[in-house]
Amino acid sequence: DPLEEELRERLNEFRTRTYKEKGIKSYEVFNNKERDAIVNKKPRTVEELYKFYCFTVHPRLKLKMYGQSVVDIVVSVYKQR
Repeated sequence: DPLEEELRERLNEFRTRTYKEKGIKSYEVFNNKERDAIVNKKPRTVEELYKFYCFTVHPRLKLKMYGQSVVDIVVSVYKQR
């Protein structure tokens, strides 16, 4: 699915930019399994991101730090579809 590929790429770009800015490991933003869950579930709210268990490692912290940005990426990819 081309939209899923676009979403995966946008999430990868966000993860790369974020971990470099914060000086942390990429998986601390989200790991590949978490990214794939986001791509598969396509949460459109932070609540859905939590409900769908997209973040499995430190979910509350990741929701607080990255949740809205992740949801914004999903919505931007699927907004006209």
